Amino acid sequence: QGQPPEDSKSHCVRCHKSFDTRNNKQGSCVVQHHEDEDGEFMENYSRGGTDWYQGQLECCGGFHAFQRHGAGEKFEPKHCFQGCHTIDPICITYHHASNPARTIVPCSHEKRCPAHVIAAAATAEREAADRAGAGGASDAPDDANVEIARLVFDVESTDAL
Repeated sequence: QGQPPEDSKSHCVRCHKSFDTRNNKQGSCVVQHHEDEDGEFMENYSRGGTDWYQGQLECCGGFHAFQRHGAGEKFEPKHCFQGCHTIDPICITYHHASNPARTIVPCSHEKRCPAHVIAAAATAEREAADRAGAGGASDAPDDANVEIARLVFDVESTDAL
């Protein structure tokens, strides 16, 4: 009693926004589907004899359909992701770096993520790459995510002190 309230702001490693940990509910974290400069969501689509063009979204593999004359569109799922925010990279399946339409990506300066989160991620990636070179690359992604989570939790827990 009489102590200042604990800082409840954290950085979501999925959508890269700050969030209040006391108000983190289903639907708080939303990552939109990728849309290119021309307003396109997918490259390969077909009409199949109907008024609806349909195909697979490049960003997440979801389904997109739109009417030939622009009267409507459908997404399944509605977003690349919609759920709760997280500070734990282990909970996230990041889109592969070779996908130009990727929307769920690791923390970076471009995403305006906090420097301590970016530094923790970079350190974990280097350490995982070093371990992979010594013992086989198949363990690297899991090791990197575990290490990123450990470093992020360590930094955030010391920030609260």
